[in-house]
Amino acid sequence: MTDINEALRNDDWPTLKAELGRKGMQALQKYVAKHTDGRITDRELYIVTDVLWDVMSGLSPEADLRIVEAVNEELRRNAKARRAAKHRV
Repeated sequence: MTDINEALRNDDWPTLKAELGRKGMQALQKYVAKHTDGRITDRELYIVTDVLWDVMSGLSPEADLRIVEAVNEELRRNAKARRAAKHRV
């Protein structure tokens, strides 16, 4: 078993940035799965992605933020297309 002082010396600990990114991605996966299963709406998932962006922005890896942005943008585009289709009918 690794002793805490040895871990600190070897810098084997994940960075705060990496941990925040990991936790953010876990949360996103959890809520995307709920959305896919129909347990939450598009609007609820959109709110989740907005909150994740606010919490993670500037603190987590850029790649993770881009994933959150992509999900948010897709939800926005789908909502806009639904509104446009509704007005055409």
